[in-house]
Amino acid sequence: MKKLLSILFLGLLWCSTSFANLESNFEWLKKQKDISNTNQLFLEKKFKDLIKENIPNLNIYLGMTKKDEMSYLYDSFIKVLGGPPNEIKYYKDNKYLVATACRYQSCSEKGLIWIDMKNNNLVGLILHYFYKDEEYDGDGNLLIFSKNFNKLEDIPENFNIAVKDWIKDEQLIYPSKKRFIGKNNKIFVKN
Repeated sequence: MKKLLSILFLGLLWCSTSFANLESNFEWLKKQKDISNTNQLFLEKKFKDLIKENIPNLNIYLGMTKKDEMSYLYDSFIKVLGGPPNEIKYYKDNKYLVATACRYQSCSEKGLIWIDMKNNNLVGLILHYFYKDEEYDGDGNLLIFSKNFNKLEDIPENFNIAVKDWIKDEQLIYPSKKRFIGKNNKIFVKN
């Protein structure tokens, strides 16, 4: 009985510590005042930890590795956020943070991260041109993902506003194909 109680206590302690760490990553981001572009965010380990905790853990091929070699979504997302940065944008009185960048030496591949600072939600987006065994798509595809939502329709409209602003600022053609990966790691396609 003592052993069982000890295991339960340690489990609860671990869970509360893990949740506290996640919370502190959002809190750190809310309090920072000196970071103005995506590369500055990207250099912070807390930022990468925040991403890792809030996006699905899934292997996928998006054309950023050797042909037919899949990589974790996190690794692809880091690639598209780690190149030439844009300035961070804030929406609705700093309630939402949006950071964008493109992949180093392949700036047609881009990334966007949208963070709801009030509700501690994060949504990522990758503009990519390959998917699994499909042919190159010159119009690009949007892959939208988050562990905070089950369906694309659950994502707040403020995310869509930020994406439309970003597409306009980057002078992109809005891709016709969208895929969404939610907290259940299932991929949904919307044309």
